Amino acid sequence: MATKIINGALAVFVKTPEYSPIKTRLAAQIGKTKALAIYNAMLHVAAAVMRTVQAHGIAVWWAVAEEKALAHPRWKEFPTMHSGQGGLGSRLHHVYSTLQAQYGRVALIGSDCPQMSATAVAEALNLARKNTVIGPSQDGGFYLFAAARDIPANVWLDVAYSRDDTLTQLLRALDDTTTRLPILTDIDDTDSLHVATKKLRHADLLEQRKLAEVLTNIKQV
Repeated sequence: MATKIINGALAVFVKTPEYSPIKTRLAAQIGKTKALAIYNAMLHVAAAVMRTVQAHGIAVWWAVAEEKALAHPRWKEFPTMHSGQGGLGSRLHHVYSTLQAQYGRVALIGSDCPQMSATAVAEALNLARKNTVIGPSQDGGFYLFAAARDIPANVWLDVAYSRDDTLTQLLRALDDTTTRLPILTDIDDTDSLHVATKKLRHADLLEQRKLAEVLTNIKQV
């Protein structure tokens, strides 16, 4: 039986570009090659965050969309788990419930919000001792979810995702006391790309500042 990590676990939801389309909205605007360059740079940021929180005793996992890609070299630095089948709600439920049973406290994030810091993840897991923690996205969704209790499947499944009222629906389904982190911007299209660039230029992590350079160079082309 695996030993429980008292500081909880972090799962980062990712797709493998060699198997699945990535950043489709952004790719439609700037092209697949540029969108892939941005995605790769965001993965470097996610890995840097994972390294930092792992050093503080938090278990880290890539939650990979494609089961056949679990052993792909892209994900070799950290353990992988399949995010499961079905829509996003089903995948969130599968990853959260699996890790919550083992680690107690769990934080879920994607790779689309590179402004997020390792400090914010650690803070969310600390706050999750008492309340559910949500990181709201500018587009009406959420970039982080953390909790330390059983979340029924219907809470995840009854939410319509990728809408401007996704967070509102989730909060209604949770029917619980929640703590909100600062609003951040997911990089999904050119508008959000411009907003994120400004915030990343002076970020703490080197990988975040390098991503700002990638975004700036792409905007200048």
